Amino acid sequence: RRRLGMAGGRAIQWHRIADFQKMSLKLIAEQLLLASPQYASTHNALPLYFPGEMSVDMLSFDQPVCLRFSLHNAGAGSVIEELASRFCHSLSVAPCSEAPLSDPSPRESGSESGAASSLTSATPRREVFMLYLRSGTFVGDEAHGLAADLRSARAACVHVLAIHENDPAQGGCAFSHFLTTTPEDLVE
Repeated sequence: RRRLGMAGGRAIQWHRIADFQKMSLKLIAEQLLLASPQYASTHNALPLYFPGEMSVDMLSFDQPVCLRFSLHNAGAGSVIEELASRFCHSLSVAPCSEAPLSDPSPRESGSESGAASSLTSATPRREVFMLYLRSGTFVGDEAHGLAADLRSARAACVHVLAIHENDPAQGGCAFSHFLTTTPEDLVE
């Protein structure tokens, strides 16, 4: 990856992977347009897209999903809120402390408390445990609680979704960092 400096102090990462490169190209085009006289009065982002590109508004799940997370996973709450706002009709969220994790087989959501109360009792749903990876993950006082919640998720055969933060301002770090901080029994 190379970093390209643009007007307005924004650095845009240049990626070699095609889909990420498209995002970089859109960001570069946006900055170039915002610097041109025609868009000089525009201070907001421009809605640029590639023909045939899918909008985030068009994404949904084929069955409801409950995104579970550990209260011991610092920063996970803000990621959860962002995801829930994007998938508001088919994603519910619940901390692991609210109800025990269960196996991934379809079940009645009416048997759960609180987290999926907006879903009808006849709707099966899937649980996914979200692990937010940043520099403070598995470090400090919360490390043991997070590890216990992750072990519970794995024991219940719940799918684990790992989200790796890349922004240093948000605690992003190299993925290799987690190979030294994650408890050995949780590293595969």
